[in-house]
Amino acid sequence: MTAEIVVANPLGVALAADSAATIEHAHGQKVYNSANKLFRLSHAQPVGLMIYNAAAISGVPWETLIKEYRQKYGDYRFGTLQEHAEDFLAFVEEHSHLPSSTLDEFYSELGGIALHAKQLLIDWAAETFKVSSAEIEARQASKRLLEILEDCKSQFQRCPLFESAKPHWRFGEIKSARFKRVVSDIAGSVFTDDLVSSAVVRTLVEIAHEMAIRHTPSSGFTGIVFAGFGATDLFPTLVDVHVRSRVGEFLRLRRRSSSQLSRNHNAVIAPFAQDDIVRHWMEGVHPRYRDEASARIKRMVSSLSDVVVSELANSSFAQASAFRAALEKAGQSLLDHAERDMQEWQQNQMTQPILDAVQYLPIDELAGLAESLVKTTALRRRISMDIETVGGAVDVAVITKGDGFIWMNRKHYFDRNMNPHFFERSSCGRE
Repeated sequence: MTAEIVVANPLGVALAADSAATIEHAHGQKVYNSANKLFRLSHAQPVGLMIYNAAAISGVPWETLIKEYRQKYGDYRFGTLQEHAEDFLAFVEEHSHLPSSTLDEFYSELGGIALHAKQLLIDWAAETFKVSSAEIEARQASKRLLEILEDCKSQFQRCPLFESAKPHWRFGEIKSARFKRVVSDIAGSVFTDDLVSSAVVRTLVEIAHEMAIRHTPSSGFTGIVFAGFGATDLFPTLVDVHVRSRVGEFLRLRRRSSSQLSRNHNAVIAPFAQDDIVRHWMEGVHPRYRDEASARIKRMVSSLSDVVVSELANSSFAQASAFRAALEKAGQSLLDHAERDMQEWQQNQMTQPILDAVQYLPIDELAGLAESLVKTTALRRRISMDIETVGGAVDVAVITKGDGFIWMNRKHYFDRNMNPHFFERSSCGRE
């Protein structure tokens, strides 16, 4: 994991990224504090790029692709930052040596889904019949398993499509008989024989199709943040994209957001990856506390309806049910109205005053703020019992229309005095 910040005003944009890289392995997690996540993308234009979450795509490090792109196309100029971002993504999509997703990736994810479905089936049997799933009549258990898998498929279908993907698009190998045989073997290794029906295998294959074309909540994506100026941009622009991998001929990507400053939109503080501490600072309350408070209030309103209805001892069942529904509807409406009011108050009283100050900060103060926010997140992770997934040196760069991309802090894995050739290249804009 990581913590990255973009702070921008009409003068320019500051980017800051920590150096922690978390490696997942069979025995747990390992954190290294030497990863590079902030890069200059162009020799010719003031454009920077940060990456977060996965450090590689299909096994190829993003750092390698970024530096290869800069070497080949670093002298190209684009009218807008958005066009520059599109060109880089097209380069990745068309890269001749970038492998497509392998079927092993889908097999692995389907195995995890099958195990999750099995646990849901066990929980259902224990709660509904007070027995283990093995003691349930096979037809009942098979029907319930299929319902669980269909619900899982529906959840995937509610996720947004990747760019260029179509709802009925098919990755050829997912349609193959071999794929279905392996999926059947996966189902057989997780479920008992009497539960592995053709309908279960077919549903798992359909889930694999949805995974191929939709951006699902997963740790497998890479977030890419582009920031800076195109040739015609007078104000900084920020673009955030999520990329999974290439499947067949298209890159699985989803544009998350795009923000361009203007005379009326003159300050941005945008956290990425582990954003909770920055949001706490910006909004005045920790996101987890806000979500928990909202959930508890909703439960309280719901239970209040039961208490009121229980007092209607002489009412018929239909009258009591109608009254409960009306109470819950009115309570939800009041809660929604209160949440909107609080969000408006929070924006006006907590967040906006900070942005009002940021719009006037000089460039060096933008860099200092971005670095401080990353370090604050790292400190919060350090003073806790959790694994320190934010830490190490903080790389900081500022980008302005006139001065271009300027490093404020930058770590190196080598001794500067032993590598003068690197800095000779840097002075020529070729690092």
